[in-house]
Amino acid sequence: EKYADAVKNYLDLFNSDALYDKPEGRVLAYNLAYSCFKQEDYESAARWFDTYVNSGDGTFRRDARYRRADCDFNSGSYKTAVTSYQKVMDEYPPTDDLYCLYKMAMAQGLSNRKNDKVKTLTKAESADPAANMYSECLLELGNTRCDLKSYTAAVQTFSKLRDTAPNDIYAAGALLGL
Repeated sequence: EKYADAVKNYLDLFNSDALYDKPEGRVLAYNLAYSCFKQEDYESAARWFDTYVNSGDGTFRRDARYRRADCDFNSGSYKTAVTSYQKVMDEYPPTDDLYCLYKMAMAQGLSNRKNDKVKTLTKAESADPAANMYSECLLELGNTRCDLKSYTAAVQTFSKLRDTAPNDIYAAGALLGL
């Protein structure tokens, strides 16, 4: 977890030809980006994630796209984050992992676009309950529907979550919503 040291070392390697055209060299920009990200230097992380994605290397491409969108979100650039998460979902449609869908919806909510947030989270209703972030999506959807006074739809969402929740925490959240 010595990310500042890692940034310095990766920069030295990136600026040298030592790893040119080697597998380790192709992921230097990703490693730099991730180290900046862990230090909460989201501006630098975003630049390095962009550099990595534009390099064409596919080793960590999906994660780099996710973390790049997270840079926008974590910087408070919620409107930009919505666009970034949409780009990720266009390239990697959410199937068994709803993380990107959830984060996009949260960015919409923080941009005061609750109707868009509902529209985004509604896509999670047809996902497999075993999908990563499924319960989080449904709980947030139910709560947002309550905020918008769409109580009938909220009851349906909370009931579905109650019946499919993989653990008691989300089942309890659904019951509280109901």
